[in-house]
Amino acid sequence: MKYRNGLFGERYVDPDAIGSVVGTGEHLATAQRIADRTTTLLRNDDGLLPLAPGRRSVLVTGWGAATTSHLASALERRGADTEVAETGTSPTQARIDAVADEAAGHDLVVVATNKAAGSAAQQRLVAALEASGTPVAVLAVRDPYDVAHLPDSGTYLATYSYAQVSLESAVKVLFGEVQPHGKLPVTVPKADPSQGALYPYGFGLGLPG
Repeated sequence: MKYRNGLFGERYVDPDAIGSVVGTGEHLATAQRIADRTTTLLRNDDGLLPLAPGRRSVLVTGWGAATTSHLASALERRGADTEVAETGTSPTQARIDAVADEAAGHDLVVVATNKAAGSAAQQRLVAALEASGTPVAVLAVRDPYDVAHLPDSGTYLATYSYAQVSLESAVKVLFGEVQPHGKLPVTVPKADPSQGALYPYGFGLGLPG
C-alpha cells in the first residue's frame, strides 16, 4: 500500500509544506464527517435524547481534563451554561460526593468514562450522579464495555475515542444534529461474562423522530 501510494519515491517530509497538508480545513472537515458516523447509542431508556434546543445548565464531569473541556466547549456553542468538574480515573469517595451534590443544581449531567468496566470508583461516580435526580448522559470515550457495569445508566453513548472530533460528534448526537450511525464493532458481555451478551456485535440505536 505504501509503495502504491508513492511513499518510497518521496520518503522525506518537506517541513515547509506541512502546513499545506496537515490540519487543513478540508482534512479537518473529512475527519469530522468520519467521526460523525461512528458514535454508537446503546441506551436511551428515558427518552432523554435528542435534547431540545435552548439554554440549560450542564455539569460536565468524569475522566480527562481535555475531554471535559472539549465537551463543555461543544455544549456552550449550543447555548448551554457549563460547569466542569473533572474527576480522573479513580475519584475518591469525597470527590464523588461533592460532584454528585453539584449535579443536583444543574439541568443535565454529561459524564465521560474511560475503562470504567475496571474502575469501581468511576462506577460509583456514575451511580451517584444517577441518584442525584438530574438527567445524566454517559459517554464512554474509550471502550464500550463500561455499559455492563453501569446498570442505572439510562442514556449511554460510545465514542471509542476522546479525540476532539469524536467528542464533537457525540454532542451532535445529543442534540439530534446527526443520527448515531455507529454500530458495535464487538459484542459487549454482561458484567458476569458467563451470563452471556448484553449487547450483540452490530447493535446500535437510532434517535426517535
